[in-house]
Amino acid sequence: MKQVLSAVWSWLLALGAWCFENPRRGLITIAAILILVYPPILGKVVGRIFEALAPFIGLLLMFGMIYLIIKPLLPKRPKPQQRRSDR
Repeated sequence: MKQVLSAVWSWLLALGAWCFENPRRGLITIAAILILVYPPILGKVVGRIFEALAPFIGLLLMFGMIYLIIKPLLPKRPKPQQRRSDR
């Protein structure tokens, strides 16, 4: 039971980060997952796959969240100057 809760928690965090970055893509992803998980047979298979991948997704999520936190602190690249035509 603890492993199932861990898998569900990591997937919820991953979906939260996914929705935060691009809400439309996140909602489409949530809808697709609900469609896949709704049938009982597919739900069991997909649930087992999610459980197996949960630790890896948790690590990816952790590094992704750290990157999102540190990203504003990183030095920004200078933008290429655009020529203005004086008319």
